[in-house]
Amino acid sequence: MSTSYAIAGVREKLGKSAQLLRLLTKNPAEFIDRIAAVCDGRLQWLYGKPPAYSSVSTTADGIEVLDRKLKINGMPFLSETNFERFESRMACIQQLLPHDAPMGRFHNGDHCLARVVYVLARATRPERIVETGVCYGVTTGYLLRALHENGSGHLHSIDLPPLGENADSFVGSLVPEELKNRWTLYRGSSRRLLSGIVQKQRNIQMFVHDSLHTRANMRREFATVWPFMSSGSVLVSDDIEGNSAFAELISMPGIKYSAVLASDKKKALVGVALKS
Repeated sequence: MSTSYAIAGVREKLGKSAQLLRLLTKNPAEFIDRIAAVCDGRLQWLYGKPPAYSSVSTTADGIEVLDRKLKINGMPFLSETNFERFESRMACIQQLLPHDAPMGRFHNGDHCLARVVYVLARATRPERIVETGVCYGVTTGYLLRALHENGSGHLHSIDLPPLGENADSFVGSLVPEELKNRWTLYRGSSRRLLSGIVQKQRNIQMFVHDSLHTRANMRREFATVWPFMSSGSVLVSDDIEGNSAFAELISMPGIKYSAVLASDKKKALVGVALKS
């Protein structure tokens, strides 16, 4: 690593530390949420090794399994002309993100998660979807496209962007403007906001977790939203491989069906649970 890159890295860390300290007086609640998130991550080792899931090898195979198990016939949705145009558009605009954008692109939902939630939203036609974690809005865009094609439904998304210059302005920036009429974005942590949202909306038909992937946060989100999910509703969680939270969820009574899908392009697993 060159000296200039090392100096730039130190400056970035110092800048984020300064931003965090300013929150202590400007927004104490957010300061606490960010510190709690750091602690959640540091304490992951206390819970031992994550479980080994038997997973489907590809996204296409996984969706075919969901089709059979849930009897939804979702695969045809992926070959519709409107969807193919939308997917090409999303791929193109992702390439237009500036190189110095404040959030790593790896935070975006990948091809597997995006297609799975699109198919499930098209097939089950949920009226109320709650999502945690937005980043630039890839998965959000797919969900909103599904609602647009369905002609009904609303998406409630929660996101607390990482510290960085103008990070807030980039949250959901890839979501096409014409899809935003079915979308409400809440800025903050799921730790603070999720409970109030689900209590107000109630009868949640679909929940998508893609925020902080720690056992504590995932367990908290699942426990918060599950009582407000109606029979036959679907819970989808990205990056379940890092801890036991999803395994603990599907071991509970009230699970009609569950599946684990392997991402095509990264070492990540997507969990799907259907409430009985």
